[in-house]
Amino acid sequence: MKENEELQGGESQSSTGGIELVTLGALGDRERNGAGGNAIRLNTETSADRLVDFIFEYEQLYGKPPERICMSQIVHDRLCDELDLKRLALPGDKKAEVTDKEPGPNAEKFMGIPVEVC
Repeated sequence: MKENEELQGGESQSSTGGIELVTLGALGDRERNGAGGNAIRLNTETSADRLVDFIFEYEQLYGKPPERICMSQIVHDRLCDELDLKRLALPGDKKAEVTDKEPGPNAEKFMGIPVEVC
């Protein structure tokens, strides 16, 4: 991540590599989850590799993974194909569901991070 792409909270931040950092409040979750916390929103250009890199960088900066990942159904399905998952974790899930074959090497990075398909 370049220096000018530092992760920080806010209603919405500029997109880098198809990933946008937003506060949970910006997603309309202020009542459910409190005003604090960050989520990341993906757009159609986001690859699984870029998302894994971003989560790693986020954890280095904040000391924990993002509280939620938001994406469209199309992005969700494509990432699941890339990661060999049936689906990513949804709110309330403990982990992502995997297919009959061994999950891809990046799949463990997503285990336990709630995903919102919107």
